[in-house]
Amino acid sequence: MSTGVLLPRRAWASVLAVTLTLLSQALLKAQHAPAAATTMLITLGGFKADGSDAATIAAGVLLVASPGELVRRARIPPSPQGP
Repeated sequence: MSTGVLLPRRAWASVLAVTLTLLSQALLKAQHAPAAATTMLITLGGFKADGSDAATIAAGVLLVASPGELVRRARIPPSPQGP
C-alpha cells in the first residue's frame, strides 16, 4: 500500500479473501460490515500478518464490539400486544 502500486496478485488475493469472508458470514448467519475492510487491509498490505498487527486488530474489535453487545443485551424486550 505504501508504494501506491496494486499488484495483480494482491488484487486477486483481496477478491478471494473478501469472497470467503462474505460466504463465511452468510453461512454463520453473522453480520459484521467491517470484516471485509479488515480483510482487505491485510491482503492489500495495510497490516502485516504477524502477532503485533493481529493483536491491534483484536483490540479494536473488542473495543467496538463489547459496548455494542452490552447495549444489545440491555435492551428491554417489547411488550406483547393484547387483543
